[in-house]
Amino acid sequence: PQEFFGEDLRADKFRMLHPDFIRYLRNRFLRSDILATPLWQLYRPSTGAVMLLRAQHRVPQVSAFGFMTPGYRAYSDHYFDRGHKEVQFYVNHDLKLEMRLWQRLQRSGLLRLYTGTEGT
Repeated sequence: PQEFFGEDLRADKFRMLHPDFIRYLRNRFLRSDILATPLWQLYRPSTGAVMLLRAQHRVPQVSAFGFMTPGYRAYSDHYFDRGHKEVQFYVNHDLKLEMRLWQRLQRSGLLRLYTGTEGT
């Protein structure tokens, strides 16, 4: 941990989410059909989805960049990729479900999501 967080490691410098909160997010906001399959144990919301929903629980409006949008094919898999990497869909995340949730939150005015189109 010192390599990433420095030598001054103190508990008050870190924040952790309780696993029950993450389960709540999965079961309430991102309840994927994958949960009804034998592969249910592999599924979890993406880290970005957990953080975006955590922010939604803390502030009245969130602005975001680098999340799944209908034009996802034009963008790299991760916002930090140095070159274009095609988005891959695996059973561990339901990225299309996440995308639909971002669209609903944007329509409701709770989320301002950059979608790669003019005016957003």
